[in-house]
Amino acid sequence: MSLQVKEFNPDCVIITSRMFATITPEQCGQLAKHTRVLLLLEEDIEQTDLLAWIDEGVADFLGLPVNLDLLWAKIKRMTELKRVYTRLEEQAKLQQVLIDEKKQEEELARHVLHHISKYDDDAESDNYYQIFIQPSDTFNGDFVATMQSPGGNIYFLLLDATGHGLAAAISILPITGAFRAMVSKGLEVAAIAHELNRKIHNELPDDRFVAACLLEVNLHTNELLVWNAGMPDVLLIDDNQELQVRIKSSHLPLGILSPQEFSPKFAKFGQELIHHIVACSDGLIEQSGTNGELFGMRGLLEGVQHFNLDDKWVDKLIGELREFSEGVPQEDDITLFHLDRRKIEPFRETLGAQVQSEHGELRLELLAKGTQLKRFDAPGLIAKVLECTSLFVDIRQRAFTVVSELFNNALEHGVLGLSSTLKQDPEGFADYYQQREDRLNNVKEIDWVRITMRYDPREHSLSFDVGDSGSGFDVDALNHTQNEFSGRGLALVRKLAHTVTCIPPGNVTQVIIK
Repeated sequence: MSLQVKEFNPDCVIITSRMFATITPEQCGQLAKHTRVLLLLEEDIEQTDLLAWIDEGVADFLGLPVNLDLLWAKIKRMTELKRVYTRLEEQAKLQQVLIDEKKQEEELARHVLHHISKYDDDAESDNYYQIFIQPSDTFNGDFVATMQSPGGNIYFLLLDATGHGLAAAISILPITGAFRAMVSKGLEVAAIAHELNRKIHNELPDDRFVAACLLEVNLHTNELLVWNAGMPDVLLIDDNQELQVRIKSSHLPLGILSPQEFSPKFAKFGQELIHHIVACSDGLIEQSGTNGELFGMRGLLEGVQHFNLDDKWVDKLIGELREFSEGVPQEDDITLFHLDRRKIEPFRETLGAQVQSEHGELRLELLAKGTQLKRFDAPGLIAKVLECTSLFVDIRQRAFTVVSELFNNALEHGVLGLSSTLKQDPEGFADYYQQREDRLNNVKEIDWVRITMRYDPREHSLSFDVGDSGSGFDVDALNHTQNEFSGRGLALVRKLAHTVTCIPPGNVTQVIIK
């Protein structure tokens, strides 16, 4: 009978008490798994027998003699109940399918975001910085990236996207690849910040934006550059754990302003008195405690004063935060960053490690003309060549920065004829890069940039001649036009090179690096 029920799928099965001799309550229970069972009972049925049938899943019963109207009403009710239960079962199965699909999608997204947010180099193994990141949801809207440029400068990017969860995590995706690409080319902080804002502004919805803090540690000039856009104050602390500088946010988060309105102005500091850098996301300072108060910047500053700023400081501060907010749910993603600049010094000293003495000479000449200037990566090519030499790492890194600055000057000012005065303000900064793109798309076949490199392994020295097809420039005039956005290239080259010579009329520059 159970097989027949499965085959015909009836809405209801009626069993009389006279059938009890051929059907047991257990067999009735098997029927009840597939349909609704109605018992027609005679008056002499024992109550204990009736309970056994009900325990096995009988839906209802009716005494004999049968009232046909009542029987029909019960059949209609049971039929409707079966349809309701069938619909609920189908919805439960569909819901389980959706839950399984969501878990698979979350696992894929978690895998991708985890690998995107992995630190890019071996810097953390040198133990000079520590990072704590804890999401308030499955996905993290906070993000930290670290990378060292071919020129040796170390970059840190801290991000805090709107909200939290998957929507916030997706908001950082346009930034990660762009940041890595620009650092690998040795671009300056202002150019990196400008491009990150452009991508967020163009690629995310209007209600999505990303607070950001960009740090650059220059190991050659001993300078620190900080660009803070919507993040909590960045703390610069001396060796006595006294607060020296508190860098407040001076910009709106990425994505709010158009490229024309955006300002890439950054703060620059000498690092002589700066031994520690501390930064965080607002999830840390806005976490509520058991008394309803916020942890705040006061809690962060007290942690700086009370705990030694060693490689365990981040763990101690987070322990203090957890004790402060014990029993209170985490309200936002939390990030805490600590850089001990003193520990970079041993790392920095290895850049000039001695190598075996060699002899001979290496010469290289690169010439790009016409449209080849659009895709010509001279600094990258030279960096690859220098990796095959026995040059000190420090010299290779300085050479990359010098060639990058001189090549960009030759291309932008010599060939394309762009004026640095355009970058006197944020609006001009955006116009400068728009004109650069437009003029590069219309470059002439006779336009060129030439780089000649000579390497003397005996002296461990490099010399470069960088020339272009432009009309040259007035070096003295350039020295008087430096501002936060332009005019720093030649000054930086003079810091990094042993000698710098500009050949009149100014379209050839010769440098020696030792």
